[in-house]
Amino acid sequence: MRYLVFTTIFALLAGCSGGSSPTIAPNVTKQQQASANQSMGLAFPSETQFLLYHRASESGIIRGPDDAVHLKIQMPSSVMEDFISQEPLSTAQWGNSFPQIHDNPNWPQWQPSKIKKFRFQQFQLFNSQALNVLIDDDHSDQKVIYLVWFEI
Repeated sequence: MRYLVFTTIFALLAGCSGGSSPTIAPNVTKQQQASANQSMGLAFPSETQFLLYHRASESGIIRGPDDAVHLKIQMPSSVMEDFISQEPLSTAQWGNSFPQIHDNPNWPQWQPSKIKKFRFQQFQLFNSQALNVLIDDDHSDQKVIYLVWFEI
Protein backbone atom coordinates (compact mmCIF):
# COMPACT_ATOMS: atom_id res chain seq x y z
CA MET A 1 0.00 0.00 0.00
CA ARG A 2 2.84 2.37 0.82
CA TYR A 3 4.39 1.63 -2.57
CA LEU A 4 1.07 2.45 -4.27
CA VAL A 5 0.85 5.80 -2.49
CA PHE A 6 4.46 6.64 -3.36
CA THR A 7 4.04 5.80 -7.04
CA THR A 8 0.83 7.81 -7.25
CA ILE A 9 2.46 10.87 -5.73
CA PHE A 10 5.50 10.48 -7.97
CA ALA A 11 3.39 10.18 -11.12
CA LEU A 12 1.44 13.26 -10.17
CA LEU A 13 4.54 15.32 -9.47
CA ALA A 14 6.60 14.01 -12.36
CA GLY A 15 4.21 13.88 -15.22
CA CYS A 16 1.20 15.94 -14.31
CA SER A 17 3.08 19.11 -13.64
CA GLY A 18 1.54 22.16 -15.19
CA GLY A 19 5.00 23.32 -16.27
CA SER A 20 4.64 22.13 -19.83
CA SER A 21 1.91 21.34 -22.29
CA PRO A 22 1.32 17.98 -23.91
CA THR A 23 1.20 17.34 -27.64
CA ILE A 24 -2.43 17.00 -28.74
CA ALA A 25 -3.92 15.17 -31.76
CA PRO A 26 -3.41 15.52 -34.66
CA ASN A 27 0.08 16.80 -33.76
CA VAL A 28 1.39 13.67 -31.98
CA THR A 29 4.32 12.67 -34.19
CA LYS A 30 5.47 9.21 -35.27
CA GLN A 31 8.63 9.83 -33.23
CA GLN A 32 6.55 10.50 -30.09
CA GLN A 33 4.45 7.40 -30.78
CA ALA A 34 7.63 5.33 -31.09
CA SER A 35 9.02 6.89 -27.91
CA ALA A 36 5.90 5.88 -25.95
CA ASN A 37 6.02 2.41 -27.53
CA GLN A 38 9.64 1.94 -26.50
CA SER A 39 9.11 3.08 -22.89
CA MET A 40 5.85 1.22 -22.32
CA GLY A 41 6.81 -1.89 -24.25
CA LEU A 42 3.42 -2.02 -25.95
CA ALA A 43 2.51 -2.53 -29.59
CA PHE A 44 -0.25 -0.16 -30.64
CA PRO A 45 -2.69 -1.40 -33.31
CA SER A 46 -2.59 0.48 -36.61
CA GLU A 47 -6.11 1.75 -35.88
CA THR A 48 -4.86 3.60 -32.78
CA GLN A 49 -5.44 7.34 -32.66
CA PHE A 50 -2.90 9.15 -30.48
CA LEU A 51 -4.88 11.85 -28.70
CA LEU A 52 -2.30 13.18 -26.21
CA TYR A 53 1.40 12.66 -25.55
CA HIS A 54 3.65 14.12 -22.87
CA ARG A 55 7.13 13.01 -21.78
CA ALA A 56 8.43 14.77 -18.68
CA SER A 57 12.10 14.59 -19.67
CA GLU A 58 11.41 16.25 -23.03
CA SER A 59 9.84 19.23 -21.32
CA GLY A 60 12.71 19.74 -18.89
CA ILE A 61 10.57 18.97 -15.84
CA ILE A 62 12.48 15.84 -14.89
CA ARG A 63 16.25 16.02 -14.76
CA GLY A 64 18.26 12.86 -14.33
CA PRO A 65 17.36 9.22 -14.83
CA ASP A 66 13.67 9.36 -13.80
CA ASP A 67 11.05 10.01 -16.44
CA ALA A 68 7.29 9.79 -17.04
CA VAL A 69 5.13 9.47 -20.15
CA HIS A 70 1.43 10.34 -20.33
CA LEU A 71 -0.40 8.91 -23.32
CA LYS A 72 -4.07 9.05 -24.24
CA ILE A 73 -5.14 6.86 -27.13
CA GLN A 74 -8.34 5.75 -28.80
CA MET A 75 -9.04 2.59 -30.74
CA PRO A 76 -12.06 0.69 -32.06
CA SER A 77 -13.49 -1.82 -29.62
CA SER A 78 -12.90 -4.49 -32.26
CA VAL A 79 -9.10 -4.30 -31.74
CA MET A 80 -9.19 -3.73 -27.99
CA GLU A 81 -9.02 -7.41 -27.03
CA ASP A 82 -5.91 -7.90 -29.18
CA PHE A 83 -4.31 -4.85 -27.58
CA ILE A 84 -4.90 -6.04 -24.02
CA SER A 85 -3.80 -9.60 -24.84
CA GLN A 86 -0.14 -8.51 -24.92
CA GLU A 87 2.21 -8.49 -21.93
CA PRO A 88 1.93 -7.00 -19.39
CA LEU A 89 -1.73 -6.11 -20.05
CA SER A 90 -2.69 -9.78 -20.39
CA THR A 91 -1.81 -10.32 -16.71
CA ALA A 92 -4.22 -7.64 -15.47
CA GLN A 93 -6.77 -8.20 -12.78
CA TRP A 94 -8.76 -5.16 -13.81
CA GLY A 95 -10.38 -3.21 -11.01
CA ASN A 96 -12.88 -0.37 -11.02
CA SER A 97 -11.87 1.55 -7.93
CA PHE A 98 -8.99 3.79 -6.88
CA PRO A 99 -7.63 4.73 -10.30
CA GLN A 100 -4.16 6.25 -9.97
CA ILE A 101 -4.49 8.39 -13.06
CA HIS A 102 -5.70 11.86 -12.21
CA ASP A 103 -6.88 14.98 -14.02
CA ASN A 104 -4.48 17.77 -14.83
CA PRO A 105 -6.28 21.13 -14.70
CA ASN A 106 -3.80 22.55 -17.22
CA TRP A 107 -4.57 19.80 -19.73
CA PRO A 108 -8.27 19.98 -20.69
CA GLN A 109 -7.85 16.89 -22.91
CA TRP A 110 -6.69 14.83 -19.89
CA GLN A 111 -9.82 14.40 -17.75
CA PRO A 112 -10.06 10.76 -16.61
CA SER A 113 -12.29 11.74 -13.66
CA LYS A 114 -15.18 12.26 -16.11
CA ILE A 115 -15.22 8.56 -16.95
CA LYS A 116 -18.15 6.76 -15.31
CA LYS A 117 -17.32 3.15 -16.20
CA PHE A 118 -13.67 2.12 -16.30
CA ARG A 119 -11.06 -0.57 -15.74
CA PHE A 120 -7.76 0.19 -14.00
CA GLN A 121 -4.55 -1.69 -13.30
CA GLN A 122 -1.04 -0.76 -12.21
CA PHE A 123 1.77 -2.92 -13.59
CA GLN A 124 5.19 -3.23 -11.98
CA LEU A 125 7.69 -3.46 -14.83
CA PHE A 126 11.40 -4.24 -14.87
CA ASN A 127 14.15 -1.78 -13.86
CA SER A 128 11.99 0.08 -11.30
CA GLN A 129 9.37 1.12 -13.83
CA ALA A 130 5.59 1.09 -13.57
CA LEU A 131 2.66 1.48 -15.94
CA ASN A 132 -0.80 2.68 -14.93
CA VAL A 133 -3.59 1.87 -17.39
CA LEU A 134 -7.13 3.24 -17.29
CA ILE A 135 -9.61 1.99 -19.91
CA ASP A 136 -12.73 4.07 -20.53
CA ASP A 137 -15.65 1.65 -20.92
CA ASP A 138 -18.31 4.38 -21.22
CA HIS A 139 -18.68 3.77 -24.98
CA SER A 140 -19.03 0.43 -26.71
CA ASP A 141 -17.77 1.36 -30.20
CA GLN A 142 -14.51 3.17 -29.31
CA LYS A 143 -12.22 2.73 -26.32
CA VAL A 144 -10.19 5.57 -24.87
CA ILE A 145 -7.17 4.47 -22.86
CA TYR A 146 -5.09 6.57 -20.50
CA LEU A 147 -1.56 5.28 -19.90
CA VAL A 148 1.04 6.66 -17.50
CA TRP A 149 4.48 5.05 -17.59
CA PHE A 150 7.07 6.18 -15.07
CA GLU A 151 10.39 5.34 -13.50
CA ILE A 152 10.55 5.04 -9.74
